[in-house]
Amino acid sequence: MSDKEVIEQENSKLDKKENKFVERREGPNFWIKYVKTFSILVWILIAAILLVFDSAIPKGETFFDRIFNVKRYNVWDFQNYKILFALVILLFVGSGLALLANVKKLRRKDDKLNISILIGFLFSGIAIFISAIFFS
Repeated sequence: MSDKEVIEQENSKLDKKENKFVERREGPNFWIKYVKTFSILVWILIAAILLVFDSAIPKGETFFDRIFNVKRYNVWDFQNYKILFALVILLFVGSGLALLANVKKLRRKDDKLNISILIGFLFSGIAIFISAIFFS
């Protein structure tokens, strides 16, 4: 038997052994779809939080305020602050659930932690901590 024939026989044996692995995943389940969808929703919620935050903070004195002697009050808009806090809580709970689902699905070496959800969870956690300090 020549070397080529021996190599071909060994390769065919290896091919048969590699085919014994059966893929049990049937496709993305509810939690995988939730993680992918919420990773997009995280950035939309962060943008909404930043926009509402900008409308809730006290406005600073401008050039025209100084010229025309207009007094600005250093007061938060609490109606917008309530909306802001509700969005932050929604982001915290949703990204917490998505992060938990993502961690539970990390079984294979090609599975990865979703960075967007981690950023959303940390962002909302820090926002809740800061608001607890300043508004308690």
